[in-house]
Amino acid sequence: MSTVYDVTTFSGSVSPHTDIGRVINEIIADIKAQQTTQVTRPGAVIYIPPGHYDLQTRVIIDISYVQIKGSGHGFQSLAIRDESSTSGWIDTLPGGSHIQMKNTDGTSVAFLVQRAGSPTTVGRINSVEFRDFIIDGVSASKRRHRRRDPHRRRTPSFYGHSGRDRVAGNDTSDRTVEARPPSYAGR
Repeated sequence: MSTVYDVTTFSGSVSPHTDIGRVINEIIADIKAQQTTQVTRPGAVIYIPPGHYDLQTRVIIDISYVQIKGSGHGFQSLAIRDESSTSGWIDTLPGGSHIQMKNTDGTSVAFLVQRAGSPTTVGRINSVEFRDFIIDGVSASKRRHRRRDPHRRRTPSFYGHSGRDRVAGNDTSDRTVEARPPSYAGR
């Protein structure tokens, strides 16, 4: 049983270049189908080779020990290329694994790390890692809650290039992490 999945060679229902979110969800379903007991749950690596991928479907990660790994980011954002004169450049789309946020499923969330139920009954999600790729069209911050809980650990906000909307993670029991596209209508 392999624990390394390549989004370009996995036999998904669509091309990863068309909707990488759907392909990653199908890979996660395959991981859950293959790893059904405590001793067969080592997790997996989902590899995103260099290239451009559109994300139209929210990715739901509800398993532990998953690494979604690309091959570097190339640009910090395609906005650098799209908003600059490229006439003197040698490369306009240099290497890297690039995901363009296009959510058409109505959720406006790229990645959601969450398991339904209380951690005392369904367990916590541990060790989910995103590395070496870029998601264009999102920024990051901590999701705020109305009621202040003095026992909840607080983390600082992190903002991406747009500083709008958010990728959010809260430290409550549901371990939610969301990536949202920017809203250019203002704050």
